Amino acid sequence: MIKATNDNLQSYKATAPLTAWLISAAKAGDLITYGIAANRLEQDCGFDKIFPTRMGMVAGTAMDNILEKEQSAPLLNVLLVRQDSQLPGKGVAGYLAARYPGEKWLKKSRPSEKDPEGWKGIVDIAAREVYAYPDWDALYQRIYGSCLPKTTQVPAVEKDGLRYDRKGEGENHKALRLWVKQNPQEINPRFRGVRAETEYSLLSGDRVDVAYFSKKEILAIEVKSIDSNPEDIRRGIYQCVKYRAVLDAMPIGRGRHRPVESWLVTESDIDKALKAEASKLNVKWLQAPSKEQR
Repeated sequence: MIKATNDNLQSYKATAPLTAWLISAAKAGDLITYGIAANRLEQDCGFDKIFPTRMGMVAGTAMDNILEKEQSAPLLNVLLVRQDSQLPGKGVAGYLAARYPGEKWLKKSRPSEKDPEGWKGIVDIAAREVYAYPDWDALYQRIYGSCLPKTTQVPAVEKDGLRYDRKGEGENHKALRLWVKQNPQEINPRFRGVRAETEYSLLSGDRVDVAYFSKKEILAIEVKSIDSNPEDIRRGIYQCVKYRAVLDAMPIGRGRHRPVESWLVTESDIDKALKAEASKLNVKWLQAPSKEQR
């Protein structure tokens, strides 16, 4: 067990894994909450109890390590956020003020509280730079002397079951979602002519990318475009499990219970491990035609 002392939390024992998780989030256009990061340091890295508010110190040290190697690197620490606001805490204000010297209001006391809209706007700008940065793997290796480990990023927040991050829904995801909605017969001939809805709301507050409703069954579909990496596709598999369970519990169709299935539709092929995981969880996978073929 590693004690959660300041020294240990500012050491590579904590900053290296947090940096890896934040880079993983950056590649997926995602975020991580303070609570999730603290839990992962406890469960994955052997730390004893860490109060989430202390994660700001870990993120700050990790960011200092990055800037020591590359002064122009985007502010990766803005991806570590509070669960309620989906925004970073006040600890990033100094980094934002240094990066955007024209925004003099950032140097004032508690800028996130005095100008919430301005705070969100400047954080969004910084986050877009993080998402667009192409050299995270090489920079990680320069800092920690090893290749970026393969990590499984747990999404910090969801909005209605869809990962609408600061980049919004991508054009490729939207195009695939609408194609699946408009072409149920291409997914399976038995769904020809069925009622199809997109962003279908569940009683859990989630929304399904596409749902088909026939007299005999209901099919929930999670789509992943060409932009999705393996981590995002794996999340999609588990989203399918969730949607199936919620739909199965809902009295749909004037109270008549119909069998529910949940499928994953991707624009690219997926590896054998993901196919096996989907099969184990009874999630059927289909590869959609490319945009050029549709």
